Amino acid sequence: MSSSLPPSILVIDEDSQLTYLIQRYALSCGCRCISAHDADTALLLALQDRPALIVLDIATQSAQSRQLVQRLKAERATFDIPLVICSAVADGVRIWEEGADYYLGKPVLYDDFVATLTKAGVSLPQ
Repeated sequence: MSSSLPPSILVIDEDSQLTYLIQRYALSCGCRCISAHDADTALLLALQDRPALIVLDIATQSAQSRQLVQRLKAERATFDIPLVICSAVADGVRIWEEGADYYLGKPVLYDDFVATLTKAGVSLPQ
């Protein structure tokens, strides 16, 4: 990945409205956003793009989401990418068991999104 490109955020969700919202927030922060609606595409994009952060909604397909988290954490090229679980249910123990590094509650607010990026160490363009 070229250092001249802004940091990218991979959002994995079947909900096009959430994907659109995260894309808008990412652009407002000076980041670019890529999206996937299924686990295979998400893993391929994560391997190809090496995003600065991955946002995954676990509410849509929990078993597939868990498998994707396991695959991302098992891959040498993706295991260190911060993973944010986005959910309306704030079940702390379950979220950490899923392998998440951070939690982002729904509805997703811009300030919470930016705070999560900052906590995850994403360098935001000035």
